[in-house]
Amino acid sequence: MKTKLSHKLKVDEIDLDQIFCEIIEQIPEHWGGMVLLAEEAGVTAQTLWNWAYGTTQNPYLRNIIKVARALGYEVTLVRRRTPATKIRVVS
Repeated sequence: MKTKLSHKLKVDEIDLDQIFCEIIEQIPEHWGGMVLLAEEAGVTAQTLWNWAYGTTQNPYLRNIIKVARALGYEVTLVRRRTPATKIRVVS
């Protein structure tokens, strides 16, 4: 099932990597726009630069949320009806 991204991002419906890719596509390509977005979001411009042009693969969720909100997205975390898979530790 292909999920269309809207300005309301729901983590339970789409993969976090998809959200990150969507946000990267929205980052201004020029440095000045990056600086303005970074200030609005409360992250460093270097963070946005690393996302867009660096090797960032696992960004902090808090930064994704800050930037998504600055871009006009509503970020919603929805608890699943079923609990997460239980992990059994064997020693």
